[in-house]
Amino acid sequence: MPGTPGAFDQPWGHSGSAGSYQPMDPGDLYADNPATLGPAGTVHCSLADWGKFGLEHLAGAHGEGTLASTEAYTRMHTPPPGETYAAGWGVVSMPELGGAVLTHDGSNTFWYAAIRVAIDADRVYLVTTNAGDTAATEAVYDVLSALPTR
Repeated sequence: MPGTPGAFDQPWGHSGSAGSYQPMDPGDLYADNPATLGPAGTVHCSLADWGKFGLEHLAGAHGEGTLASTEAYTRMHTPPPGETYAAGWGVVSMPELGGAVLTHDGSNTFWYAAIRVAIDADRVYLVTTNAGDTAATEAVYDVLSALPTR
């Protein structure tokens, strides 16, 4: 979870809804997903590291990844026939982002984050907010819709 409990050394997630958000101290028991969801939904990293993760997947999609084999990236980025979901990634065509795009969104209800790995445009986009309600999600999508394509 971001930040040190009781300290203001990182942004805090917020509960509530637009107009009435309340900050969640990182030390609060309910400031993140329960430990049982850890394998699927309790990933924390800096924006810089998240960007490196996205760039590694972009490199992997081009056969140039360094953390796994080309075959492993192909398996991670290729959905079963007729599907659009592969190993945690949505795999879609988004002409507005240049063509093939890996997508993933996530929230613990106090944050909302979205990544777009635009393979054909050779770009990675990260958009996040420290609230996870409908208004925050819509704001993230407003930013995503305004992304440059070239």
